[in-house]
Amino acid sequence: MKSARMIKSGAILLTIGSIGIIIMSIINLNETFSYMLNADPAGGMLEQHFSQMIQNKQAVILFMLMGYVSLAISSVFSVVKIIVGLLILKKAERSQNFYLIWSILFLIFGLYAVKTVGLTTLGFCHLVSGVIGPVLLIVGSIKMKREQE
Repeated sequence: MKSARMIKSGAILLTIGSIGIIIMSIINLNETFSYMLNADPAGGMLEQHFSQMIQNKQAVILFMLMGYVSLAISSVFSVVKIIVGLLILKKAERSQNFYLIWSILFLIFGLYAVKTVGLTTLGFCHLVSGVIGPVLLIVGSIKMKREQE
Protein backbone atom coordinates (compact mmCIF):
# COMPACT_ATOMS: atom_id res chain seq x y z
CA MET A 1 0.00 0.00 0.00
CA LYS A 2 1.70 3.13 -1.25
CA SER A 3 -0.83 5.36 0.46
CA ALA A 4 0.13 4.03 3.91
CA ARG A 5 3.80 4.62 3.11
CA MET A 6 3.01 8.21 2.07
CA ILE A 7 1.07 8.76 5.26
CA LYS A 8 3.90 7.37 7.39
CA SER A 9 6.46 9.51 5.53
CA GLY A 10 4.32 12.60 6.04
CA ALA A 11 3.91 11.84 9.74
CA ILE A 12 7.66 11.34 10.16
CA LEU A 13 8.41 14.64 8.39
CA LEU A 14 5.75 16.36 10.49
CA THR A 15 7.33 15.05 13.70
CA ILE A 16 10.98 15.66 12.77
CA GLY A 17 10.26 19.14 11.42
CA SER A 18 8.37 20.07 14.59
CA ILE A 19 11.28 18.95 16.76
CA GLY A 20 13.54 21.08 14.55
CA ILE A 21 11.23 24.07 14.99
CA ILE A 22 11.47 23.84 18.78
CA ILE A 23 15.27 23.49 18.71
CA MET A 24 15.82 26.28 16.16
CA SER A 25 13.41 28.63 17.96
CA ILE A 26 15.36 28.21 21.20
CA ILE A 27 18.68 28.75 19.43
CA ASN A 28 17.42 31.83 17.57
CA LEU A 29 15.96 33.36 20.72
CA ASN A 30 19.17 32.84 22.68
CA GLU A 31 21.27 34.29 19.85
CA THR A 32 19.03 37.34 19.60
CA PHE A 33 19.14 38.02 23.33
CA SER A 34 22.91 37.54 23.55
CA TYR A 35 23.44 39.79 20.53
CA MET A 36 21.16 42.41 22.03
CA LEU A 37 22.81 42.34 25.45
CA ASN A 38 26.32 42.52 23.94
CA ALA A 39 25.57 45.25 21.40
CA ASP A 40 28.30 47.82 20.87
CA PRO A 41 26.89 51.38 21.08
CA ALA A 42 29.59 52.55 18.65
CA GLY A 43 28.47 50.00 16.04
CA GLY A 44 25.84 50.28 13.34
CA MET A 45 22.26 51.43 13.62
CA LEU A 46 20.98 48.09 14.98
CA GLU A 47 23.65 48.02 17.68
CA GLN A 48 22.85 51.61 18.66
CA HIS A 49 19.16 50.76 18.86
CA PHE A 50 19.85 47.73 21.07
CA SER A 51 22.21 49.67 23.33
CA GLN A 52 19.58 52.40 23.76
CA MET A 53 16.96 49.78 24.52
CA ILE A 54 19.19 48.11 27.13
CA GLN A 55 19.37 51.41 29.00
CA ASN A 56 15.59 51.26 29.35
CA LYS A 57 15.03 48.19 31.56
CA GLN A 58 11.31 48.09 30.90
CA ALA A 59 11.91 47.83 27.15
CA VAL A 60 14.34 44.95 27.70
CA ILE A 61 11.88 43.12 29.94
CA LEU A 62 9.06 43.64 27.41
CA PHE A 63 11.25 42.51 24.50
CA MET A 64 12.37 39.39 26.34
CA LEU A 65 8.83 38.63 27.50
CA MET A 66 7.56 38.86 23.91
CA GLY A 67 10.35 36.52 22.82
CA TYR A 68 9.54 33.93 25.46
CA VAL A 69 5.79 34.15 24.81
CA SER A 70 6.31 33.60 21.09
CA LEU A 71 8.65 30.68 21.89
CA ALA A 72 6.00 29.16 24.17
CA ILE A 73 3.25 29.48 21.55
CA SER A 74 5.48 28.02 18.84
CA SER A 75 6.57 25.18 21.11
CA VAL A 76 3.01 24.29 22.13
CA PHE A 77 1.91 24.20 18.49
CA SER A 78 4.96 22.09 17.62
CA VAL A 79 4.23 19.66 20.46
CA VAL A 80 0.67 19.29 19.13
CA LYS A 81 2.15 18.51 15.70
CA ILE A 82 4.51 15.95 17.25
CA ILE A 83 1.63 14.25 19.10
CA VAL A 84 -0.55 14.19 15.98
CA GLY A 85 2.40 12.87 13.93
CA LEU A 86 2.93 10.04 16.39
CA LEU A 87 -0.80 9.25 16.44
CA ILE A 88 -0.81 9.14 12.65
CA LEU A 89 2.17 6.76 12.69
CA LYS A 90 0.23 4.53 15.05
CA LYS A 91 -2.98 4.62 12.95
CA ALA A 92 -1.41 4.69 9.47
CA GLU A 93 -3.68 1.96 8.12
CA ARG A 94 -7.03 3.51 9.05
CA SER A 95 -9.08 6.69 9.65
CA GLN A 96 -8.00 8.85 6.72
CA ASN A 97 -10.35 11.65 7.81
CA PHE A 98 -8.11 12.16 10.86
CA TYR A 99 -5.12 12.74 8.56
CA LEU A 100 -7.02 14.97 6.22
CA ILE A 101 -8.39 17.35 8.84
CA TRP A 102 -5.09 17.77 10.71
CA SER A 103 -3.11 18.01 7.49
CA ILE A 104 -5.22 20.82 6.09
CA LEU A 105 -4.94 22.72 9.38
CA PHE A 106 -1.16 22.23 9.54
CA LEU A 107 -0.77 23.15 5.87
CA ILE A 108 -2.55 26.48 6.35
CA PHE A 109 -0.38 27.40 9.33
CA GLY A 110 2.73 25.97 7.64
CA LEU A 111 2.32 28.13 4.54
CA TYR A 112 1.87 31.19 6.74
CA ALA A 113 4.97 30.31 8.80
CA VAL A 114 7.14 29.74 5.73
CA LYS A 115 5.99 33.06 4.29
CA THR A 116 6.64 34.84 7.58
CA VAL A 117 9.99 33.26 8.52
CA GLY A 118 11.51 33.12 5.05
CA LEU A 119 14.41 31.01 3.80
CA THR A 120 16.27 30.28 7.01
CA THR A 121 16.98 27.10 8.92
CA LEU A 122 13.83 27.71 10.94
CA GLY A 123 11.96 28.34 7.68
CA PHE A 124 13.20 24.99 6.34
CA CYS A 125 11.86 23.25 9.47
CA HIS A 126 8.51 24.98 8.92
CA LEU A 127 8.60 23.90 5.27
CA VAL A 128 9.20 20.26 6.24
CA SER A 129 6.65 20.05 9.06
CA GLY A 130 4.12 22.57 7.79
CA VAL A 131 4.04 22.03 4.04
CA ILE A 132 5.77 18.86 2.81
CA GLY A 133 4.54 16.61 5.64
CA PRO A 134 0.91 17.73 5.43
CA VAL A 135 0.88 17.53 1.62
CA LEU A 136 2.09 13.91 1.83
CA LEU A 137 -0.61 13.21 4.41
CA ILE A 138 -3.33 14.78 2.26
CA VAL A 139 -2.27 12.91 -0.89
CA GLY A 140 -1.87 9.65 1.05
CA SER A 141 -5.27 10.11 2.66
CA ILE A 142 -6.97 10.71 -0.69
CA LYS A 143 -5.22 7.68 -2.23
CA MET A 144 -6.21 5.52 0.73
CA LYS A 145 -9.82 6.62 0.39
CA ARG A 146 -9.78 5.67 -3.30
CA GLU A 147 -8.15 2.29 -2.54
CA GLN A 148 -10.84 1.47 0.00
CA GLU A 149 -13.72 2.30 -2.38
